[in-house]
Amino acid sequence: RGLKQDLDSLRESLEEEQEQKSDMQRALSKVQNELNQLRTHGSGEGGVRSEEFDDMKKKFNQKLQEMEQKADMESHIKELEDRLLDEEDASSGLEDLKKKMEGEIDSLKKDIEVLETTLQKA
Repeated sequence: RGLKQDLDSLRESLEEEQEQKSDMQRALSKVQNELNQLRTHGSGEGGVRSEEFDDMKKKFNQKLQEMEQKADMESHIKELEDRLLDEEDASSGLEDLKKKMEGEIDSLKKDIEVLETTLQKA
């Protein structure tokens, strides 16, 4: 019940993170293309100044770091999902065992009642 809600929440988070990862990959590709253009055209007339290149490089590194953090989060979410599934399986197994034990207890109670009735008659 609560675990199911947690799993659904984690799945939503994972989907959002995957969308963000795709966005970041597109942005990274764009920045890489811009860097490549700067490298090929930067040395000629109308090229980019060193400061602008440094700024672009800094932005590129920031985006790369963000992507790495998001990948780490996705990995952590996956681990949590796996753990949640394991916990759900264990919980289900315990519920089954509880039902079995309750059935055995009911059976033993009936046996005790029969014995008490037999002893009262004797």
